[in-house]
Amino acid sequence: MRRIALIIVMAFAAVSAASAQDKWSLRECIDYAVEHNIEIQQTALQVENAELDLNTTQNSRLPSLNAGINQNFSFGRTASEIDNNYVNTQASNSSVSVSANMDLFQGFRINNQAKMNKLDLKAAIAGLERAKENLELNITGLYLDVLFKKEILEVYKKQVALSGAQVENTRTMVEEGKVALSQLYDIEAQLAQDEVSEVTAASDLVLSLLNLEQALNLEHSEGFDIVVPTTEELLATTPLLSPDTIYETALGIKPVVREAELRLESSRRQVKVAQSGYYPQLSLGGSFGDGYYYMFGQDFEQESFSDQIRNKHSESVGLNLSIPIFNQNRTRNSVRAARLGVTNSTLELSNVRLALYKEIHQAYQGAVAAQSRYTATSKALVAAEESFRAMEIRYNNGKATVTEYDEAGTRLVSSQSEQAQAKYDHLFSSKILDFYRGERIDL
Repeated sequence: MRRIALIIVMAFAAVSAASAQDKWSLRECIDYAVEHNIEIQQTALQVENAELDLNTTQNSRLPSLNAGINQNFSFGRTASEIDNNYVNTQASNSSVSVSANMDLFQGFRINNQAKMNKLDLKAAIAGLERAKENLELNITGLYLDVLFKKEILEVYKKQVALSGAQVENTRTMVEEGKVALSQLYDIEAQLAQDEVSEVTAASDLVLSLLNLEQALNLEHSEGFDIVVPTTEELLATTPLLSPDTIYETALGIKPVVREAELRLESSRRQVKVAQSGYYPQLSLGGSFGDGYYYMFGQDFEQESFSDQIRNKHSESVGLNLSIPIFNQNRTRNSVRAARLGVTNSTLELSNVRLALYKEIHQAYQGAVAAQSRYTATSKALVAAEESFRAMEIRYNNGKATVTEYDEAGTRLVSSQSEQAQAKYDHLFSSKILDFYRGERIDL
């Protein structure tokens, strides 16, 4: 008995330490998780990559400008830049150049590419919102699981208290000769079993809190605990909207649908990008160059550096028109591949809508079932409580055995557990339906 009591104290240590700490509400857990979740951060990087792709495409409209410096040394027989005769000598040739090029027409590729990148950016943002919503649902489920484990622990703590009181009551009745000593042993055994159940419930609560902590990526989680809200108002029975009504609402607001729609629009724009390969390409280019040439060991007078720089510079400007005639069917195959991408994106959008429809209908049926189960288990709990009170009176008067008392207590604990499970199932299913309607998740 003392060993079990010690185990209970140790199991409660992690839970009771939280009493001196600030407790977390559901909204605080969700907001913290969204800010610190690694997968969310990785998804945010995809948004930044999409922004970079868009910026790169938009900047491709600008001209390119490049400069170069070249220094060569030649030895032996070489052509002289002075008189163009071949002589055996050593020479130095220095040159500088600047060139610029700008695309004037690329078959509307840049415009279509920029529009596609904008759609990809919007899709990446929608994907980030989708990831955040999925995380919210996950945190909500873990949070409600902690609340359920807390309630179950309270059930067993009350049962231990009742069994403890009955041990003392039975001991008194044994001393007064009203019941046999064996009944005291039986009720003490039941108390020990209830204490084991309490330890198990406390351990389950610690593990449930740990799961929530890990989902939040808390660095310093010592004494972590959550706020226990009043659930009676949250469980107030309200008429459920039809699943089709919820589905129509979800189609217009859920990021998972918006992301798939944007991916489809992007794939359609990709077809136009690929088709730009059928068009001629026109570009404008210009360049400027200058240099200095010097031959070593020559006795004739060579132009000075300033004269060569002034006289040898050259400028050019020109248009370049490229007309595609045949390129091994690369453009045709690129267009075909892009159209296959459109078909795949269309199927993906249909799959997303179908999955959303199924999820909403399943959530609706789950909510209806959970609501009915909560109502039924609440009635069963009232009956179990009345039955237990009646059995407790009979036992205290010596008219019932320990076995009958234990059976009544077991039915009460079972009813309390079932009612608690149904309550949080009902609450979670209601939150899921609110989620599909676009309402903010909170308790």
